[in-house]
Amino acid sequence: MIIYDYLRHFFAVCVIVIHMTSSQFSEEFNVVVRDAGGYVDGCVFGFFLISGFFFRPPGSFKKLCESGLKRLIVPYVLFSIAYGLILVFLGLANIDELFFKILTGRGGAMQLYFLPFLFVVQIFFGFLEIKVKANILVFLQVFFTLQFFGLSLIFPTSGSTGGDYLLLYMYSLCFLVGRVLKFLEGRKRKSMFLGALLLLVIPVGCFDPRYLDVGFVLALFLIVQFLQDWLPDARLPGSGGVYLLHTPILNFAILAVLLKFDFPEWLVLSLTIVLTYLLAVLFTRWVAWVAPEAKWILLE
Repeated sequence: MIIYDYLRHFFAVCVIVIHMTSSQFSEEFNVVVRDAGGYVDGCVFGFFLISGFFFRPPGSFKKLCESGLKRLIVPYVLFSIAYGLILVFLGLANIDELFFKILTGRGGAMQLYFLPFLFVVQIFFGFLEIKVKANILVFLQVFFTLQFFGLSLIFPTSGSTGGDYLLLYMYSLCFLVGRVLKFLEGRKRKSMFLGALLLLVIPVGCFDPRYLDVGFVLALFLIVQFLQDWLPDARLPGSGGVYLLHTPILNFAILAVLLKFDFPEWLVLSLTIVLTYLLAVLFTRWVAWVAPEAKWILLE
């Protein structure tokens, strides 16, 4: 439904905000930008939750791997190499560092870690859903939910987003929540489940701020439950392309141009975010129009 596409686009804009600190801004304004990003950096948790909600494991583990390699790893490698080589050419990275980041799942740009991380999570839980009987699967999902929750508290991270391997515990947890929400689709218990989770994560968030970001995502999904019946059953493509295309070239190229004008920094930032989003959406939809068979490269 289109309401979930709205949510994807909102998360994509949040990712743009997170990646907008720049040496071209004053240090004081960069502090403001980082603080703003801190309020919305739970957006990656949202992407994992949505991915879990819409995940459809195929009939065999082989097909699961083939699908994940095509839709996640191939775009990851292509965009990592493309961005990496541009950054090497500009003198902003070196080839050894690029090769190491690609091999370790961090990618040639700061947002690309999401693809191999999601691949790992999908392979793990997809394997369980394909190979394990339904009655045993429920117990395993509960077990891993509790395990990942505990491990996320034992091994904290500096933030709610990024390519830190320790964040895989929380990313997996959000993916699992998405699977449960899908199971409860069309049931009144779905809103009750979201409400109960919110009551759980908010107190935890007092000790671990990352869970306040999870609570923010859960609150958005709770709002979605009340709005989805009022909106048409249509699609709004483009969020995948925004995620892949927004940085490190597009947003900072736009920023460099706008800074040539005598605009205040807050206006430059706002225009950069808007133009980055619009250009990425338009390019993604253009690719889907002229070469629909290739739109999967842009996660569409």
